[in-house]
Order: sequence, then structure tokens, then C-alpha cells
Amino acid sequence: MITSAGVILAGTFSVLMTLPVTFAFDIGFMVAVGILLDTFVVRTIMVPAAVELIGDKIWWPSTAKGGWRALGEAQEEEPEREPAAVGPPLRQFLEIGCRSGHRSPVARL
Repeated sequence: MITSAGVILAGTFSVLMTLPVTFAFDIGFMVAVGILLDTFVVRTIMVPAAVELIGDKIWWPSTAKGGWRALGEAQEEEPEREPAAVGPPLRQFLEIGCRSGHRSPVARL
């Protein structure tokens, strides 16, 4: 999909090479060649190679596959929060249930 998008984009910029203006021809040629290099060299060879070389650290700063631990940094843990107090109207609704007569499974709170 990326390859076909790159080829289409390079084709649209190569249309500039059909203009009689030399500057437009040069710009069209340079952009089309740059997009083709990006499509076939960078995105298909260099990016997967860089991902393989970097390994699990590529996922930083997310926690997937190591995250903070992959960099050796200590992650501050958030203290556990107490559940919010359920006020009388909500408690009453949970105990009574909806109008269909079914009790809420949360009513045990």
C-alpha cells in the first residue's frame, strides 16, 4: 500500500516534467526521484533495519515491550485512589434498579 501510494505520488509530480518551463521540470524530477527513493529505499529497507537494530527500545516512551524499564529509568508509580463515594441519589438508584425491575450488578457497592 505504501509502495503504490509512493508510485502514484511520484507519477503526479512527474507530470511537472511535461511543462516547458525548466524550473518546473527540475522541481518535478527532483521531487519524483526523492519520493521514489523514500518509497523503495527508506521505507522498505532502512526503517525495518533501524527497528531491528534498536530492538525493544523503539517502543519508548510507551509501556509496550519494556517502555521505561528498557531505558533503565525509574517510573514513578501513582498511588492507588480510593473509589469515589456514592451519594444517596446514586445509591438509591442502584438499590432500586431501573424501572424494569432488574437490580444492577453494581448494587452491591
